[in-house]
Amino acid sequence: MRKSIVLVAVVALSSPCALAEVKKSPKSSPHVNSTSTQPVKKATGKVSSPARKGVAMSPLYDMTVKSLDNKDVKLDTYKGDVLLIVNTASKCGLTPQFAELQKLHEKYSGKGLRVLGFPCNQFANQEPGTEAEIGEFCQKNYGVTFQMFEKIDVNGGAAHPIYKLLTEETKAPIEWNFAKFLIDRDGKLVKRVPAKTSPTELVADIERLTNSSN
Repeated sequence: MRKSIVLVAVVALSSPCALAEVKKSPKSSPHVNSTSTQPVKKATGKVSSPARKGVAMSPLYDMTVKSLDNKDVKLDTYKGDVLLIVNTASKCGLTPQFAELQKLHEKYSGKGLRVLGFPCNQFANQEPGTEAEIGEFCQKNYGVTFQMFEKIDVNGGAAHPIYKLLTEETKAPIEWNFAKFLIDRDGKLVKRVPAKTSPTELVADIERLTNSSN
């Protein structure tokens, strides 16, 4: 079977950012191109690679999120993939990380890595634009082709279910734009990487996970 890995990114253009809205829904949509390292317990991954037999399904796969163009994307689409989840922002000092995330996507997507970006405006209002503006910014300035989702909250009572799950697993709120979560093919959270840490610091882990067999 084909090996897959998904990176989930949450980004606010020009600064570390946030994520997309998740809700239970029967609809689905593939991609939308409009994009302190700590070991962690558990957390999540193109449709080609099923999850391993005998492994309990992660609650992550029960969720449905909205893409930048307002289409439903069922996260079970990523079963068997390696995920890199990132909250993003377009007006942040860390916004150039979009370029590094795109490079990881280009190099490892063929091996099952999926980078997922969630714009967020909770940090110094560094992602004030609409979904359309965010998508245009990412493509024009960084050539982003990995999956980006609608703008979401990552902290507080209105935090998206995805981030509630991730922060509960790591026992800490999101500190800033571009906090990164690496999830294996079985939907388990492998590592949380601080906002200021370059995505390239995850290369060794990504290669290990993408090379793992299903």
